[in-house]
Parts: sequence; C-alpha cells; structure tokens
Amino acid sequence: MKRINTSILAKLILVVGLLGGSFVVNDHAYAASCSARASSLASSMGASVLSVTARGNKCVVVLLVRSKNGPPKRKRVVVNK
Repeated sequence: MKRINTSILAKLILVVGLLGGSFVVNDHAYAASCSARASSLASSMGASVLSVTARGNKCVVVLLVRSKNGPPKRKRVVVNK
C-alpha cells in the first residue's frame, strides 16, 4: 500500500474546504464587494451612502449627494460588482 504524504493531504483538504466555503459565503462576499464599491463611489462624488443592495452581479447604491444650492439630493446608482 502506498503511503500518502500528510502535508500534501492537508493542503488538499485546505483547498477543498476553501473552495467549498467560498460557495457557501458567496452572498456575503458579494455584499462586502458592494459595500466597498459604494464607499468608493460615495467618496469620489462627495456623497454619503444611504443604502446598498446586491442584486445578481450588480450593486444598487443609494447616495445622498451634497448640493451647492439647496438640500442634498438622493441618487440611485447601479454598478457592477
């Protein structure tokens, strides 16, 4: 009988676990990705993030954009993840 190297076996188990886990937490990864995109978008526009929603491969971001004249405006932006 062949002996299996335990370090190779441990690495294989780790890789399979990471790949399997990425499918389970995929929604959380998308949400984190959308949150990062929303933050970046808000800072580039001088706005504040009101809400972020992940929908498929898109992020729906609602921003509160400051205006020079009058009250701030709500702006809905759809971006890719």
